[in-house]
Amino acid sequence: METYKIISYTALFLGASFLTASCVKDDIYNTPHPTTGAIKITTDWNMRSSESVLPTDYLLRIGATADQKVTDATNVYHTLFTPGQYELLAYNVPSGMTINGNIATVNTTTDGNTIEALPGYLFSAAQTLDVQKDDTLRTTVKMQQRVRQLTLVLKLKEGDENRFKRVVTTLNGIATSVDLRTGTLSSAENVSITPSFELSTDAADHLPRLTTTVNLLGIIPTESQNLAITVTMNDGTSHLINSNLTDLLKNFSQSIEPLTLDANLELPIEMGASGSINDWTPGLEEGQGDVEAN
Repeated sequence: METYKIISYTALFLGASFLTASCVKDDIYNTPHPTTGAIKITTDWNMRSSESVLPTDYLLRIGATADQKVTDATNVYHTLFTPGQYELLAYNVPSGMTINGNIATVNTTTDGNTIEALPGYLFSAAQTLDVQKDDTLRTTVKMQQRVRQLTLVLKLKEGDENRFKRVVTTLNGIATSVDLRTGTLSSAENVSITPSFELSTDAADHLPRLTTTVNLLGIIPTESQNLAITVTMNDGTSHLINSNLTDLLKNFSQSIEPLTLDANLELPIEMGASGSINDWTPGLEEGQGDVEAN
């Protein structure tokens, strides 16, 4: 009997030791994905202009994975990653623009030589992520506004609104594409924008004026920004009036708040005269103080 008891106790001790050793050997992980990492992204939209419109949805892209369309400010990315560095790109696709890879381009109109005057508001941001295995990387990316609003106001003399039939305008030296990651601007050759001016009456002095508002990616610093206006008078004659806005717009891309520029439009008063645009000055945005031209 004594021999049987000794053998039983020994077996019990060895069994307990085996179970204890097995528990020690099991690894303890922090996540259900011990060999890969997850990414949780929050987009910060605070750096935008007062009149801009936030997109209803936008896209997230990490590395070579497929873009993920999202609507919330915070999202878990749909793919897990092996440890390493990856590039994050967040962006929206506004109306009037086409995205190809990392480049957003303003759509051209039917003639192919002019771009949309009022594309929607484009936002994008890029960030390098360092992913660790068995972990969830939480990151916040600050979205950058890539479009700025420009309003041009041409003041007329009393009665001048009855002297012409129509005006056709062209503004060149304007960026047509932007790199979503870097913000670098570029422009297609021989492409311009054709702002559409509307006739109205100034609420303060009750004088007529022509006003247009456009949304621009920016200007090309190595080019001139020339506003060309062709005025067709009631007698059927057409007059070309040029105005150089290069100095006024040289720092256009350094801000995102709307910019308004006012000038006086002098219509031709005699045969052979071409008219002129004079005294460009910064306007006043509603709810703001004085606006500088640059």
